[in-house]
Amino acid sequence: MSRIKSALELAMEKTSGVEADRGALKRAEAVKAAKRGAALFLDGERESLFDDAIEEKDLYRQTLTESLMGQVKLPQKNEDLARTARLETAFAQLAGSSRAQKELASLFGQLKNLFAQYLDTREQMAESLISQYEPMLRQKEARLREQTGQNVRLRPEQDPEFMKILQDRQQMMDDQYGEVITQAKEQLKELL
Repeated sequence: MSRIKSALELAMEKTSGVEADRGALKRAEAVKAAKRGAALFLDGERESLFDDAIEEKDLYRQTLTESLMGQVKLPQKNEDLARTARLETAFAQLAGSSRAQKELASLFGQLKNLFAQYLDTREQMAESLISQYEPMLRQKEARLREQTGQNVRLRPEQDPEFMKILQDRQQMMDDQYGEVITQAKEQLKELL
């Protein structure tokens, strides 16, 4: 009668010819360390982006750059503006040369102004749209009052039609500002 093999024995047979690729492990460690390092730096938990223990320096630096580039994006709230200063410091550490650091400071000065303008414009656009949409909401309230016999108070964010218009205008604005962000990322790549 044949012997039934355990799952461990079966796994050992199937993986007997497989050896660990030490280079692949080092590359994976470098990528993971770079992503973690960038996140910790941006959160203010580290003062340096670099980790001397990493052997795959080029891959580590490339992954750092990619991670930081992903953070160059339109802010969603005023608190995001503070993160931009940390991002500038991170890119300055990557840049190295004083000429590149000066150009980075100029570029980030423009980005900070752009981000503040974006948040202000977005808020003004929403307020303006609410003002324009207010008469239509009052008409809807009147129709509901006639239908139900009860006073109903509608807010713009409750109205799907209003939310659709707001989202469309927000998307148009994001697309316009997004073009500037794309250009800024290209400039960053050139400086690094």
